[in-house]
Amino acid sequence: MRSWFAVLLAVTSVTACAALRGGGDVTTTNVTGWTGRDIEELIQVAGPYDESRLRGDLRTYTWQRTTCRMNARTSLDNKITTVEMIGTSQGCSPYLTKLGAG
Repeated sequence: MRSWFAVLLAVTSVTACAALRGGGDVTTTNVTGWTGRDIEELIQVAGPYDESRLRGDLRTYTWQRTTCRMNARTSLDNKITTVEMIGTSQGCSPYLTKLGAG
């Protein structure tokens, strides 16, 4: 009886993880048109960020949603060097639309 319960628990866990992932392929998208702009412009468009990290001369701002993570990297003068999104197309589409890239 215990082995049946363990199998049921494992199947339920795998199914739940697949449902949370959204079933789509995870991709990385580099968003163009933001290089050289001030990070405050991006914050106004995307909303408050979830995390900020400083490493050397580079600061990274991260917005995390269920199936999408957006990272914006800036120089110390707060000018954006790159914006990338990692996640499913469905999860990242609201961000891409807000940033004018989707």
